[in-house]
Amino acid sequence: MRISQIARSLALAAASVGSGQALAQEPLTGDWCGNRTYLADNGVTFQFDVAQFYQGVTAGGLNQHFKYGGHGDYVTNVDFGKLGVQEGLFLKVRAEHRFGENINGDTGAFLPASVLTALPVADSEELYLTNVLFTQALSERFAVFAGKLDTLDGDLNAFAHGRGKTQFSNVGFVTNPALLRVVPYSTLGCGFAVLGDEGEPVFSYMLLNSEDTAKTSGFSELFNDGVAMAAELRLPTEFYGLPGHQLVGAAWNNREFTSLGQDPRVVLPDIPVAQASDAWAVYWNFDQHLFVDPCDAGRGWGVFGRAAISDEEINPLSWFLSFGLGGHNPMRGHEADTWGAGWFVAGSSGEIGPIIETFLGPIGDGHGVELFYNWQATPWLNVTPDLQVLAPSRENVDTALVLGVRAVIRFAMTIRPLAFLVAACLLFVGATSCDARTWSDSSGQYTVDAELVALTEKAAILQRGDHHLVSIDVEQLSEEDQAYLATEEAKLAADRVANKQQTWTTVGGIEIIGNVVDFVERDVTFQR
Repeated sequence: MRISQIARSLALAAASVGSGQALAQEPLTGDWCGNRTYLADNGVTFQFDVAQFYQGVTAGGLNQHFKYGGHGDYVTNVDFGKLGVQEGLFLKVRAEHRFGENINGDTGAFLPASVLTALPVADSEELYLTNVLFTQALSERFAVFAGKLDTLDGDLNAFAHGRGKTQFSNVGFVTNPALLRVVPYSTLGCGFAVLGDEGEPVFSYMLLNSEDTAKTSGFSELFNDGVAMAAELRLPTEFYGLPGHQLVGAAWNNREFTSLGQDPRVVLPDIPVAQASDAWAVYWNFDQHLFVDPCDAGRGWGVFGRAAISDEEINPLSWFLSFGLGGHNPMRGHEADTWGAGWFVAGSSGEIGPIIETFLGPIGDGHGVELFYNWQATPWLNVTPDLQVLAPSRENVDTALVLGVRAVIRFAMTIRPLAFLVAACLLFVGATSCDARTWSDSSGQYTVDAELVALTEKAAILQRGDHHLVSIDVEQLSEEDQAYLATEEAKLAADRVANKQQTWTTVGGIEIIGNVVDFVERDVTFQR
């Protein structure tokens, strides 16, 4: 695997969260008359989106009304290898801002119902640079990084992550809340990552400034109050032949804490606490597919969970536990839709809890449930109805019922590489399937009528009767189909289709006239 492919996976980790997120998504503003694609080909890509929330507490909580707010996220990635500067060197720049109001303080819960509406700075609508991060791949297995970075991309999970805009909205399902007291949201830091076979980090280590500097460059505050460190090990698994991950991590911060502060990722009063240092947290999460679409390895559904323990002297959460289900809609015609259902419980600190009680009344453990359905209304618009039931840690506040809807608009996100081997969303136009045959998997439970259009040693690319292309691993096909693929007839059939010039159209409407001359795992090359 090329270094550029590996480093791109690391640099664009935020864009690849979740199972099957490689489905093509076109922006509202199109291809800028070809200029956006030209920039991407020369090493510069843009991922701009605006997430809007309309949520309200309909019962319980502290206040019962609806509010509108949102978040703008503007990410630019630069591949200096494509620019001819330095192979394997990447730059990621993120500018973000919030706007409007949110209902995080109305629920009575300590964990925000929509964490994205509070970031990057809770009391400001200014635009802030939260990422200016350089990454250098030194080999296919090792990369180093340094600069300003935000930590919301950590604690990765296939079904419960997404920065609060593609999956769950509540911070309890976006990341592990036990980390929020220990690891700043945006600050200066450096570290390294050991990469796996697919270019995803298997082990990573970060050395960070001890406090959040989202509002500033961070250089004047660098290590003035101490340091923070975090390390994660995320291993891929294949229980019963189905993909998953097991992640363990730990974080430590030696700054002196004298108050609860005003971290936008939690809803707590800014009250003094006994001076203490050396905050720590140990955490674990897992995701495990229970079903994978045999015609599209990028789609499926499964279970997830998180757990953590932390120190009670500094962290208001002494332990945390969550569990849930999530994934893609299995119904035909809704391949890009995702859903999730989760439950969490957050254990209050025996040391910090009594201090909070003097201001807010009796404190216990907090509970929450969230359900969402993420509908891709258009290639550039996702609409997500969301329901949450939150039982606050504040025992004198009634359980809050939160209803809302989220709309995410992608304005200038470059087309991701056309993915033949992970069920690309290309629509094949202008050709007929005169050589269609019935294919079946090794179990005999799944069949598809399709024409062979491309073939490698590992995968067969098929065009269904509805003209959509799918990819199937050769090893997953029946013995009869595998024997057919080994014949000269199959190779000639694939060559006949691939070498014929045709019109190929992405789901976003961009037409490419040409024939396929090459493809790898996540890239396809056309000759016009």
